[in-house]
Amino acid sequence: MTACPNCRRGQLHPTATVFTLTEVLHRWERDLRHPLTPELWAEYAALRDDPITLHQCDHCHMHWFLPIVTGTERFYFEVTQDSYYNDTKWEFRRAAGDLKRRGRANVLDVGCGSGAFLHVLRARNGVVGTGFEFNASLLSTIRERGFHALESLDDPAAMGRFDAVTMFQVIEHVADPMAIMDQLDRLLVPGGTYILAMPDMNGPIGNYRDAVTDNPPHHVSRWGRPAMLALGKARGYTLQYVTTEWLPRYLWRMYLPTMLVKAGLPFGLGEKLRRWGLLEAFIRIFELTPLQEMPFVPGHSLYAVFEKR
Repeated sequence: MTACPNCRRGQLHPTATVFTLTEVLHRWERDLRHPLTPELWAEYAALRDDPITLHQCDHCHMHWFLPIVTGTERFYFEVTQDSYYNDTKWEFRRAAGDLKRRGRANVLDVGCGSGAFLHVLRARNGVVGTGFEFNASLLSTIRERGFHALESLDDPAAMGRFDAVTMFQVIEHVADPMAIMDQLDRLLVPGGTYILAMPDMNGPIGNYRDAVTDNPPHHVSRWGRPAMLALGKARGYTLQYVTTEWLPRYLWRMYLPTMLVKAGLPFGLGEKLRRWGLLEAFIRIFELTPLQEMPFVPGHSLYAVFEKR
């Protein structure tokens, strides 16, 4: 058994979920409806047929895929859609409000893409933030949009420079989340704010465990509320609050039918409503409203605000 690197208290136990990278890449091709390039297949040639096993921590219940196989720059270029980075995410609006209330002006967004959250931060708070992107080819785009760009998380000039660090939908992609947090701790001032958002494995995505997006090389770990809280506790952060987003509009048609069918309604009501077409009618009614989220229906992401001591 392997010690859990997140909570540092539990042990990782193998589950019955085992697959190969070849199987996952072929599923990507079916979902994308076109083949991945030979160059991408070549990047994973040495690992394609090795078994990857899902492990679960017996303390924080976090899921880890071992051995860890992460996405390459070419992988993300080939599978990422334009909508992957957008300016309308619930967590962006929430974070801008949290940072404004706390008076945070020196903000680093890690895994910032082309600067979607930085754009929201500037528009809502008047703050010109700094972005760090693992895909170095996007750094010039970030600067062209008028934002600062950090070349490296180990830049000595950036140590203790930021009063807030945000990281949205990033930690589940990296091979060593704790090493990333070690780097960020050196960049964030004492008393500074962390805002983290990640897919909630106990949310609606739990109905789609075979989704290629929730498996390596896209996601190499899965997080729920206990794992999120354990991360903060193990690292000595003070939890301000943790919450779950409301289901965003763009996921209504994908998630709601399955969520209602699996909700355990009496007399199999969810399945009957689906069969009668009433679930689709229910969704269409909500789509006539200006709502961007379905109130009180849990969405894709967990969201937490911590303070570094």
